[in-house]
Amino acid sequence: MTTVPAPTAAPATDAQPYGVTPQGFIVKPLQAILTDAFARAQQVFGPDVDLRSSSSIRKLIELVSLDAALLWMALDDVNNSGATSTSSGSALDLLGQDLGLGRARLPASGVATFALANTAPPGSVLTLPPGALVETASTSPVYFRLAAALTLSNDPDQPYPPQTDAPVTAVTPGLSGNIGARQLARLQPTFAARYLSFDPGFVVVSNTAAFAGGDSYEGDDFYRRKLLAQPRSAWTSAAIRSVVYAVDGVRDALVKDPYGGLDTSASFFGGSCFGDVLFQTPRDVCSPYFFTIVVAAEQGVVWDTVGSGADQILGLRDQILAALEPIRPISTFPELVQADTVEVSLRALLTLAPGADAGGALAAASAALKAYISELNLGDAVLFSQTLRILSALPGVIDVQNLRLRRCPSRFGEVVFGVPVVFAAPDNLAQIEMACGGNLTLAANEVAVFAGDSNLTDLEFRY
Repeated sequence: MTTVPAPTAAPATDAQPYGVTPQGFIVKPLQAILTDAFARAQQVFGPDVDLRSSSSIRKLIELVSLDAALLWMALDDVNNSGATSTSSGSALDLLGQDLGLGRARLPASGVATFALANTAPPGSVLTLPPGALVETASTSPVYFRLAAALTLSNDPDQPYPPQTDAPVTAVTPGLSGNIGARQLARLQPTFAARYLSFDPGFVVVSNTAAFAGGDSYEGDDFYRRKLLAQPRSAWTSAAIRSVVYAVDGVRDALVKDPYGGLDTSASFFGGSCFGDVLFQTPRDVCSPYFFTIVVAAEQGVVWDTVGSGADQILGLRDQILAALEPIRPISTFPELVQADTVEVSLRALLTLAPGADAGGALAAASAALKAYISELNLGDAVLFSQTLRILSALPGVIDVQNLRLRRCPSRFGEVVFGVPVVFAAPDNLAQIEMACGGNLTLAANEVAVFAGDSNLTDLEFRY
């Protein structure tokens, strides 16, 4: 054990201010608390007091100082709880109540079993895309969407199984998604008729365990983003974005108002004292005004309304228009545009600790990267430094080398707005792979999605 000699003289007074300062709240570190405590001990008991690491009085001082450091940390939390950008937990809930927006529940999730029915023709190879809807057997069915693509086959020459388990997530957040075992019944017929090229009766859907998660609430980070997006006026770009952002299934929204005609809260000419405001005349309500809202939907959310009657699936586009209708000024019309989805992959060489499982490390890496990229907003770049930090922090990973971010080629029908993207030949990845250390930048109307099952996702492991 290393022996720390006792200080021979009282240290100089710490000139650093702590607590509430013009630079914000500064927490007093443990080392500064210990230094002050040692100095006071020398003043009370004399300069020859035993403050070595093995002395009893030093141990008592360290325990008291640790309690003081925890108190400083608690004071920092109290100070931060008064602002939306820094508060958390119940303090953030109280701020949300002041703004009139409570914390929303999360959608329930579980594992569903997909199997080929006996009526499926021999040699069938059926693929279900991400977002494929399944439902419960009831008069008011609960919809769930498939989290990732899966393929079923009864052809022995194919590498796909006739039955497999896959995660599904409730379309509507809340307790309604907490269904019991054996409640899932089938693929949603209206969705299958619109998006699938085979009879939905060829696939049998069931769940052996109950679903959970609908009683949980969204995390602080996502809830804080919603509160910061709350409008400060009746009808502005910020107000429109907050309304769109509150619709279930919306990941992010961007309001494009090139002519600045949305702000109807400005003072009109004749309504204020001369010289107080700029001259402005009321907008002609007989002349329609159009603006654009770029919407990034959660993966697998249906955009257009399909079907009719009891089998109708209300699309996200119509849900947003319905939410805007009560607050839309007369002759002001929004144009909704889907954001471009950019699939992101990567390649890297990961060095594992002896005894670490490569399969477990791959699953943990995919889950962590998906969580990080799924929280990016429209136009946010996928950062090399953040990706490197996530991979380096994985259990069992001791080194990450040759990390490069990749932008996957667009799928047919995925890019719906913006400048076309030109990619290289399949044997030349120069145009879709960033340099080592380079970020993957996106346009303002693009949103990133992690493509863990892409062939361009190349994670190698070594010991």
